[in-house]
Amino acid sequence: MYDSLNRLKLETERIISNQTPSWRQVFVYDRYGNRRFDVGETTTLGSCPAAQCNPQIDQLTNRFATGQGYVYDESGSLIQDAAGRGYVYDGENK
Repeated sequence: MYDSLNRLKLETERIISNQTPSWRQVFVYDRYGNRRFDVGETTTLGSCPAAQCNPQIDQLTNRFATGQGYVYDESGSLIQDAAGRGYVYDGENK
């Protein structure tokens, strides 16, 4: 299901034998268009750490909020994610 701006709003998977949803994901969007899970309506988050699967966004900077494990360099590029994976960029910032 999509919203009026054609953004994904709801996704479910059903088991064919009984049509019971096996999982459900409901999405919400902030003013910048960042997609996040509606935690109360989503059944697939399980044991996934929130900082990795549904990180908080700083509404002033439109970046991941501090204290979640994300690290940026001086130019604003992500150099470490919440799982501890590092990222390296070339001279064109790719």
